[in-house]
Amino acid sequence: MSWYLLRKGVARKPPAQEYQDKKAQLEELKQLDDRGIIDLYYLDETGFCLIPCVPYGWQDIGEYLTIPSRRSQRMKVLGIMNRNNHLESYISSQSINSDVVIGCIDAFFPQDISQR
Repeated sequence: MSWYLLRKGVARKPPAQEYQDKKAQLEELKQLDDRGIIDLYYLDETGFCLIPCVPYGWQDIGEYLTIPSRRSQRMKVLGIMNRNNHLESYISSQSINSDVVIGCIDAFFPQDISQR
């Protein structure tokens, strides 16, 4: 046995045909964006805190390294980004639920498109 970092993996792969269909749809959206017909944006959310989640690290024999850690509130960040790397981020200390996502989308895409 050897000592390795355990990595997270997805629970299962999507069915091959479904994956190919979605990949083709994304390529079509990218082409529409390239031609200026649509504005394509990606949205994702993540969280940060001061408690590191590094399970281990290599150390010299007899040397004991520590990772500074202290309790902190987890900050959530929702980002909306286009293919030209224009990023708008929204920071929250509350859970990112559907109401928060809708609020961020409404703020990013106002009803009157001339406001952008």
